[in-house]
Amino acid sequence: MFTDETGMFLISIAVLIGAIIGATVGGIIAYNIASSNGSSGWELVGYTALGVLGGGVAGGLLGAGIAAIGPFIGALFAFSSGALAMSVSSSQILAAGATATALGIGVMFATTGKSNGYWAQKYSDDHLPEHIHLKGTDGTNIRIGRDGKTLNGEELNPQQRKALRRLWKQILKLFA
Repeated sequence: MFTDETGMFLISIAVLIGAIIGATVGGIIAYNIASSNGSSGWELVGYTALGVLGGGVAGGLLGAGIAAIGPFIGALFAFSSGALAMSVSSSQILAAGATATALGIGVMFATTGKSNGYWAQKYSDDHLPEHIHLKGTDGTNIRIGRDGKTLNGEELNPQQRKALRRLWKQILKLFA
């Protein structure tokens, strides 16, 4: 009477747990990044909501994937030899899936530092003089030197200057 022949209950629970963990972790990380970049008010709420949404979707998808392959993982680890018997239960697989989801979401959002759609990136094998790339969702890719000035003498628009000021502490760490 209480059997789940199709396995859909386990997958549904895994999606729900993954989405909750992902939304929580994504929201916390997005809030911390946005507030450290100087966001406040509705801008901070917006960035946090995007983190919750993105983390929830990614966590749900990862939870579903792990639950779907869980029986195969369990079959690989289930063995029995004389008095020694070990098997992986679906709850253990679900717990492993939730942990992997949390770690995956954390790594995904932890590497992002944005301000007004701009972020700084440094390539380890880039040419001299030492510089970072101020990149943007609008296709911006401007090289900025250690002194905060563009390498080509390009002019920064007001949004780019604002982003550069907000990200400057993080940019200095890239030069270290």
